[in-house]
Amino acid sequence: MRSRFRQVFLWSIAGLAIFVMASCALFQSKEVSTGRKLFSFYCVHCHGEKGQGNGFNAKNLDPHPRDLTDSVEPYMGEASNEDIFKAIKYGVAGVVNGEHVAPGIPSKNEEDDEGQGSPLMPYWGFTLSEDEIWSLVAYVRT
Repeated sequence: MRSRFRQVFLWSIAGLAIFVMASCALFQSKEVSTGRKLFSFYCVHCHGEKGQGNGFNAKNLDPHPRDLTDSVEPYMGEASNEDIFKAIKYGVAGVVNGEHVAPGIPSKNEEDDEGQGSPLMPYWGFTLSEDEIWSLVAYVRT
């Protein structure tokens, strides 16, 4: 009797674990799907269809947009999700140390979502919601 109860209990736990993992995967895929749509609308012009920094506006920009695939320089692997979120929300303020591009500087009151803006990468904090920005982060991580 105990053995039967144990088997039912273990199978129930296993089923619950599979359900939870599947739910997380569905949520992630929805977030990535939303990010893909947003990227195609807002980002592809500069970063290119595959995020390689070769969009049709890229040739007119100096410096060229960042390659988000890490095929040229290892940025995405080193940047945290929060760094990418801030770069999208506040824009990119400029080149630091000759190579690294710094996130935009938020205003004194971060609550108002205002950044200093930049000719390098615009800030999207007024255009996109925080959930949409997180969807973009999820997409560029894929």
